[in-house]
Amino acid sequence: MEKSRPLWDNPLQFVFACISYAVGLGNVWRFPYLCQMYGGGGFLIPYFIMLIAEGMPLLYLELAVGQRMRQGSIGAWKIISPYLCGVGVASVVVSFFLSMYYNVINAWAFWYLFHSFQDPLPWATCPLNVNRTGYEEECEKTSSTQYFWYRQTLNISRSLE
Repeated sequence: MEKSRPLWDNPLQFVFACISYAVGLGNVWRFPYLCQMYGGGGFLIPYFIMLIAEGMPLLYLELAVGQRMRQGSIGAWKIISPYLCGVGVASVVVSFFLSMYYNVINAWAFWYLFHSFQDPLPWATCPLNVNRTGYEEECEKTSSTQYFWYRQTLNISRSLE
């Protein structure tokens, strides 16, 4: 007896799930920057050409294969050919690393959000040095914002030791 797979409540829920998987935070944050850096509206022409020529057919192929086979990524490629099982494994590994990448970016965003409720902001001024006679030398050489990012947020050490 075959187990029944979970289904979407309605087609609109499926469309929104596909869009949210395909369009991540990196695309939303980076796309306006890329448009501005590489020619504004002129950047949109090759973007839409590649979207129509490559992006949409590959998305449709991926959705059609998954829908037809009623399997996950590994199982669908295994049904097509046992030699292509590695493609499914690679897809799962890439999805894992992508989700970890987005989780780190979201964690940084929440870190800054929660720290932005303090008054004064922790990145507004340089911290005092150990004996409280002046500001941290490293902070004065760069900026208080960079110091907060590298020393407080990322907790990067000053040297390799």
